[in-house]
Order: sequence, then C-alpha cells, then structure tokens
Amino acid sequence: LDKKIKLNEKDIKSEIRTKPIFMEEIIWYAIGRLGGFVKHVSETRSFHVDSKFRAVFTAAGNAGVGDESRPDMQFHYKNFDEVVEVTTSSGKTQWVMESGTVPEHVAGHQFYHAKPTNGLFIAPTLHEETVKEFWRFSQPNTLFPVKKTKQKINIIPLTIDEFQIIWKKCILSKNPSENWINILSKLHKIFEDDEEKWLKKIHQSIKDFENE
Repeated sequence: LDKKIKLNEKDIKSEIRTKPIFMEEIIWYAIGRLGGFVKHVSETRSFHVDSKFRAVFTAAGNAGVGDESRPDMQFHYKNFDEVVEVTTSSGKTQWVMESGTVPEHVAGHQFYHAKPTNGLFIAPTLHEETVKEFWRFSQPNTLFPVKKTKQKINIIPLTIDEFQIIWKKCILSKNPSENWINILSKLHKIFEDDEEKWLKKIHQSIKDFENE
C-alpha cells in the first residue's frame, strides 16, 4: 500500500476538494499510511479498489455479511477498532444521511467483532444536528441497541481541516502510528454535558496536539 500512496502534508485537502468523489479513497490512503493496524489492509475498507489501488465505487451503507452493516472503513488496532465514516454532504442533508447510520455502524462493528470500537466521522463541515446526535450517543448513559444487546459507543466528528492537522502532525513525527493512536484515544475520552462545550473541547485538543 505504501508504494501506492503519493500523499504529503499538503495533498489531503486539495485532493478532496478537486476530487470529492474519491474522498473515501483519499482518507483511507492517509490513515493507512499512518500504520499501527493489526489486520491486513484489505480488511480496513468496505469499498473495492482496482489493481492500482483506485476506488472502484464507494462503500455501500448496508455492505456486509448477514445482518452486519459495514462502515466505510474499519481499522483494527491492538486495543480497539476505529470505524471511520466520511461524507461530502453538509447542512441538513448530512444529518438526514449520516446521523443514524454512523452510530449503527459503530455499534454493529463492536457487537459483531466483540472488541471495543470507536467512531470517527469526517466531513467538509459539521451540521449542528449531526454534532448533537453524535454527542448524544457518546454520553455514558446512552446505549445503542444491536440485536438483543445494548452497545456503548463514542463518535468524534471532525472537519477535513481538523483531520488534516492531526494527520500532518502524525505523519511528520518519528512514530506516526503511536501519535495517531494516542490522539484518537484522547479525543474519545472527552466528555461534556453540553454538545457545544464538547465540540469546543475537541477543537481545543486538536489545537493543543498541533502545538505540542
């Protein structure tokens, strides 16, 4: 995979803005390059690629085996899995399209894989209702039903700009995968009883990480 990745610290935003249809592929390349995952790279995506590692089509919302609905991407790390969902949508359309399926994918992955699972949502901009929904499902007392179980999940929403900041900091460091896993873990531990405070704390954590 590394030989196929041409990204550098300036490419992510420009690539996505000029080729939004390839957003899944670009984010997948970027996270894949950070490393640290423990399963084969072919198990990290739900979309198909050709012989040149170009996406054939985007991940289907209900892709999976049996009753399992698979997310865009799922990176398997040693102590947890990270479900990654991306979208080019914004405004009310984003909330309608993503606010229900993202929690379902995170909770479903955790249930079917029997492993602690977090969610990362990346979009050009974040609609306030989308943020509110992800904050609600990230509260300690909120559980998502899967089959006859109830799953505790956590979803962090990021803009493409914020993902770029994190990725650039990680990829230029001596240990990209360690930094990436550490910042993910830190973001998923953020708790506030108000969605606006929660989002501000996420923003501040990213700024602090950038300035370390």
